[in-house]
Formats: sequence, C-alpha cells, structure tokens
Amino acid sequence: GIIGGHKGKAIVQHQNGGGIRLEIQVDTLFATPDEPEITLILAVPFPMRIKALWPVISSFSAVTRIVIVKGQLSNPEFNATKNLLPEVYTSLIE
Repeated sequence: GIIGGHKGKAIVQHQNGGGIRLEIQVDTLFATPDEPEITLILAVPFPMRIKALWPVISSFSAVTRIVIVKGQLSNPEFNATKNLLPEVYTSLIE
C-alpha cells in the first residue's frame, strides 16, 4: 500500500468484534518515485472521435500534455472543430 507517499507492506489483523487492524511494517517503507510526465501525441482522422477520447485520456494521471495532429485523411476543417475548445473538453475531463 501507499502511506504518506511511501510504499510498503503491512499485516492485516482481524480483531475480536469484527474489526481489522493494519500493522505497518516500517522496515519495508520506501519513497515512491515521481510519476513520469507523458506527452501524448494523437493523430485523429475524424474530429468527432476526439470528444469520446477526452474522458479516457484524462484517466491517465501521468499524461501532462496532449498534442493533436491532423491525420492525413482529415478534412482541412479539422482544427476548427469545437471538440478541441476548452468549453467542450473541460467538462469531459473533470
């Protein structure tokens, strides 16, 4: 488990009365490494597809930046799609 930013092991003990007690093994605690910062590069052929991807992309906490490029088969209007506007994607990623 993770406790205060550290990973380690613990023993789960059942107590009388149905409760449980977690006994942390202090000698197994170590600092967790920082998460990587991932830049996601997407080539999306159809702008409507990106709207469905926003919630999925936001579930990856290590993704810190998204770069979207127009696919070769995309219409020239791709960059003008409303699905790339903060007003659209903000509600989908929160």
